[in-house]
Amino acid sequence: MTRAAIAKRIQDRARQVLVRAGRHWPHVRRLVPVAEIVAAVGDCPGDPRDYDLDHVEPVARFDLAYDDQVRAAFHPSNFRWLRAGRNRSDGAR
Repeated sequence: MTRAAIAKRIQDRARQVLVRAGRHWPHVRRLVPVAEIVAAVGDCPGDPRDYDLDHVEPVARFDLAYDDQVRAAFHPSNFRWLRAGRNRSDGAR
């Protein structure tokens, strides 16, 4: 998976989550540092079909109505690669 594909995955997922939270994407997209997240997580450690980008601290724990909470939820240090099966079984812990 290319870095551009990783960036698109991050941006698409961020847009989906933030719009669902009632945020207007053009106004909050500046709060999601996609390039910094891509640099922090690096390349996928294996077959991209077997891995998800995981939030260390689940997005459900943040109040996305507030800009500072969006910044925290999408901070580069809050991302990691995790095997897809494990990530999907964790839920919003």
